[in-house]
Amino acid sequence: MKALMSLLGKGLAVVLVAVYGFGFLIDTGYAPSDRVQTHEEIGDKHLQVLLDEGIIDKDEHIQHFYSEGLLSVREGGSILTDSRVIAYAEWDDEIEIVDLTFDEVVSIEKTQEGTTLDYAIYVVSGANEEDYVELWLPHEYGDADRFVKALQANVGN
Repeated sequence: MKALMSLLGKGLAVVLVAVYGFGFLIDTGYAPSDRVQTHEEIGDKHLQVLLDEGIIDKDEHIQHFYSEGLLSVREGGSILTDSRVIAYAEWDDEIEIVDLTFDEVVSIEKTQEGTTLDYAIYVVSGANEEDYVELWLPHEYGDADRFVKALQANVGN
């Protein structure tokens, strides 16, 4: 019994170190944030990846950004710029980018409620059935709502 308790204690210690270590990587800007960020909150390193990969253009201003990636923003995410909404994901070392400009957006629909463990999912649709952007956003702290309200405000202009 004593050996089992020792093993469980060591396992718990490893988990706690990993959680705190990952938090440290986020706080220092090495790993992507687990929150929706504004342009000012995005680290220069992450912003450069978005530019280098052609996910955003150099003349675009990011209003809201969320990365689904654990170690790199390159892995996937959702972006709201001053001109369009973007979703992107890395597949087989290639980055697939889908986007709609504000004047192309016809509807914004929540298809999944977010929870502490699951993303809130929104589908932003264009005029054609094949024109849509699927946004996977964190539900906690009102992040998904903040992102989508900003999108709705831009579409209404």
